[in-house]
Amino acid sequence: MLGDAGRELVGDPDRLVFFLVLGSWLAYFNVRTRRFQNVVLGPAAVAAVALTASAHDELLVECLIAAGGTFVLLFGLEVVWPALVGMGTVKAAAVLALFLGYTSVVALGLAGVAGVIFALRVRRDPARTAPPGPAMFVAALLAVIAARLA
Repeated sequence: MLGDAGRELVGDPDRLVFFLVLGSWLAYFNVRTRRFQNVVLGPAAVAAVALTASAHDELLVECLIAAGGTFVLLFGLEVVWPALVGMGTVKAAAVLALFLGYTSVVALGLAGVAGVIFALRVRRDPARTAPPGPAMFVAALLAVIAARLA
């Protein structure tokens, strides 16, 4: 069923714990350095695929399509408007989509709305920008909760 990967994440303790630890680490590191670490994102992507394939092989295709779509969409934004989205954000969103599947669309929407609201609040002072990591992680958590309740 459409969006089952996000719903099933709550019922799979291995994937859920890895998702929570990874998301927390990415958000924390992104706040401190304003960057996403490739050395974390690469293994995290491999682990997400392995955990999904071992527990829910029927959801693997959904997660791979969602991650690919997320990557292509955000990469397109990065090419058109590099100041808006960096490559680290593109890769981090794709890794989160490997866990969430189609639920990542909801998470991207929530993170985008939060980003626009914050951008409107700080537009007078461009030096006050916020890293996207925390918004992406909180939006992903909200999307997982919404998928579980639906």
